[in-house]
Amino acid sequence: GRLVVLAASAEPAPVTVDAAAAAGSATAAAAIVGVDRARGIGVACGHGTLWLARVRPAGRKEMSGADYANGARLLAGARLPVREGTA
Repeated sequence: GRLVVLAASAEPAPVTVDAAAAAGSATAAAAIVGVDRARGIGVACGHGTLWLARVRPAGRKEMSGADYANGARLLAGARLPVREGTA
């Protein structure tokens, strides 16, 4: 399968997305459009928003997208460096 590895800083540890859902229209790709306790981190992509519900930072346990965003201090409007990989 395909996975997306996200980074919150210039020297990131990979974060694996374990659950996500697409919705609506969006702005610039990889821009954070919001953080929602129930849906997780909203990331603009293509013609919509991908809500990252569950993520797994490298070397850590799976957690909600909202908990990750809070700990990584991710805010709406910030852009995520993104690279694609395979599982």
